[in-house]
Amino acid sequence: SGGVGSAAVGSGGGAGGWRGDGAAGCAGDDEALYQTEPSSVGVAATLARLGLPLSRLKTGTPPRLDGRTIRWGDPSLTPQPSEDPPTLLSYSNALRGRPIAPGVVTCFMAHTSDETLRVVRQHAGELPEYRGDGPRYCPSIGAKVEQFPQAKHHQVWLEPEGLDTHLVYPNGISGAYPPAVQALIVASIPGLEEARIVQPAYDVEYEFIDPRAVLHTLETRACRGLFLAGQILGTTGYEEAAALGLLAGANAALAATGAPPFILGRDEAYAGVLVDDLVSRGTLEPYRMFTSRAEHRLLLRADNADARLTRIAARAGLVPKTKLEAWEAKQALVERGMAALAAAAVPGRVLLRAGLVETIPAGGPRRADRVLAMPGVTLEAVERMVA
Repeated sequence: SGGVGSAAVGSGGGAGGWRGDGAAGCAGDDEALYQTEPSSVGVAATLARLGLPLSRLKTGTPPRLDGRTIRWGDPSLTPQPSEDPPTLLSYSNALRGRPIAPGVVTCFMAHTSDETLRVVRQHAGELPEYRGDGPRYCPSIGAKVEQFPQAKHHQVWLEPEGLDTHLVYPNGISGAYPPAVQALIVASIPGLEEARIVQPAYDVEYEFIDPRAVLHTLETRACRGLFLAGQILGTTGYEEAAALGLLAGANAALAATGAPPFILGRDEAYAGVLVDDLVSRGTLEPYRMFTSRAEHRLLLRADNADARLTRIAARAGLVPKTKLEAWEAKQALVERGMAALAAAAVPGRVLLRAGLVETIPAGGPRRADRVLAMPGVTLEAVERMVA
């Protein structure tokens, strides 16, 4: 699902040769190890022979740090705790009766310093040159320093990569400088003075296919049976690639069995907006999904995702029977509750005592479901009103 290109670190380095056995600063100091990965021109040439229109984009990633070498207690690092209890991504997780993970992690906010800006400006000429545009919404540290010269510092988010790893993702300082320069940038950030780089930052310039060359099923028009997803269609971001991969995989399997395709509308899912934007309009820069791109965004909420998509996904074979039955049982309870609310009434004097109206309504009692729709009213409050 990725693009077709090559990775680079600085003017003579790539991430492919990085070793994690060095001392503090960089995890290895042999510059000869940092070799640029060879370009995959053969794959791009094959895609071009299929008649697929190609262009180029660029992306990058920051260095990975050893969390054990970060001074977490430094007062300049501001904790950004996770939600407790966490908001789960799927209602089906509630069926487990326990959290999936044994705990949550805490991220920290750091800031660059005057020394950071000095190092970035001094070594700007050591960055690789690119033909493709990079993602607008997560620029490199070099791009931020250049585009916002008045800024005295920039935020850096220290994000632990998991519960069973010491790797930390310093979001906000991507840039394919030579490893020695990356070490200077990291050490210039308060709290990271002794932080050890486990893997250097690197950039990738890659070929991508104009997404207007695929159908809404993500099958290429020029080569039937070939489905594409992710960066090769011009997107950026883990979630965008995951959504496209799910849809492309589902449609490839459905096509192989002769079943109807799985296509989501713009009013059904953000994934539907994502695909329609790409297929209908194309993109000239790495595409990222935003709520502002969806004209039906008030309907596309996390709290109704199961109601919108479970039955549709089940028809495509993407939802197991147990999950479908659980959703149908929940839906039956919701419908029964809504019917009970519609049949119940709240007297005007009760609304007045609750501060929901200024005078007793002339029209008599109000339906309980309409009272529930009033700002700040909870289901528990309505239940007390009609008791």
